[in-house]
Amino acid sequence: MRRKTEHRVLTMDGQQVAVLAVADLDRLEAARRQFGASEAQAHQLRQQLRDSQRRVARLEALLAVSARSGAPERASGVCSRCTGEVDDPVGPAVPQGLVVADDQD
Repeated sequence: MRRKTEHRVLTMDGQQVAVLAVADLDRLEAARRQFGASEAQAHQLRQQLRDSQRRVARLEALLAVSARSGAPERASGVCSRCTGEVDDPVGPAVPQGLVVADDQD
């Protein structure tokens, strides 16, 4: 179990000031860095999730257009007309005339 941080509260020039031991201050700063790193990682994962959700929505839209147009499907479930767009590493393009809403953050 972690040792509780010991501090004293002093009043200097009418302001309350907390006084910590150097070791406690070092631990506090390390905890802040760890928290910041965790927050940065969580932000990155949220961004990746949003990007993946947008790609899924685009793929669903492409599949819906494909199903309406009667295009033959391949074994993977994606029509040959969409293959180039699906294999694009940047993300699938939206067929001309189809509007897909992206939530902007």
